Amino acid sequence: MQKPLNSRSPGLTNNDCLSVIGLILRVRVGCTAAERRSPQRLAVDVDMFLPLRSAGKKDDLTHTVDYAVIVDQIKKTISPKIYRLAETVAEDIAKTVLSHKKIKRVTVKVKKKALPGIQYAEIKITRP
Repeated sequence: MQKPLNSRSPGLTNNDCLSVIGLILRVRVGCTAAERRSPQRLAVDVDMFLPLRSAGKKDDLTHTVDYAVIVDQIKKTISPKIYRLAETVAEDIAKTVLSHKKIKRVTVKVKKKALPGIQYAEIKITRP
């Protein structure tokens, strides 16, 4: 039997994770004004840690979170803003996701095509 992650997370084991992979956002982000002039493509992965056992056993959406709703909330939060750093984008996404009380922890990855010669730069944060 796996140990719970912490006392705040009853019923949550290390493997309870709902992920959204490859969410594409168009965001005005960059250190320079030229970068922020027009939206850039960011690829986002979100791992949401929450108890999933009951949802799996009962086949009931009310025992989990609706990732379509969360994706919509992320888009509405991020799209209208202008950012200097992808790190700030990741923090805003984490805050949005954690506004759902069932979610106990989140890991957010933000990938941005940053420089010629590299595939992308990636920011990865985990927040309780």
